[in-house]
Amino acid sequence: MLKSEKPQEVERLKKLISTYSVIGILNMHKLPGRQLQKIRTALHGKAVIRMSKKALLEKALEPEHKELTKHIHDEPALIVANESPFSLFKTLKKSRSKAKARAGDIAPSDIVVLKGPTSLPPGPSISTLQNAKIKTARISCRFLGQQ
Repeated sequence: MLKSEKPQEVERLKKLISTYSVIGILNMHKLPGRQLQKIRTALHGKAVIRMSKKALLEKALEPEHKELTKHIHDEPALIVANESPFSLFKTLKKSRSKAKARAGDIAPSDIVVLKGPTSLPPGPSISTLQNAKIKTARISCRFLGQQ
């Protein structure tokens, strides 16, 4: 974004904030594009999502909505609407989808690894578990007919 475009963007954000009664901050970090389109389709006519730079959002929220600036993290977006914030949250929550974990992701809940034998052969998989501080042991198996 060019330096000359930044004041115009702040004015657009301020206009959105003053036009709608419900204002929120979304964290769009690692949100797949397909899921964003699904959310926008679900909110069509109900709410507007506007992505912008952190500093520009902070300027647009000052001074009336300064308490919202503490919720700006990673890749923020502004969401504004005239409907109930509870129904808006329900729509957003309903449009969530599961995604495969990638390196650096933080799990939303605890991961439990149950004790017992695995079907993993010795090698890189076991080393990965050991690097994660999960105790592993070699289990000797005897097949029927072997001594």
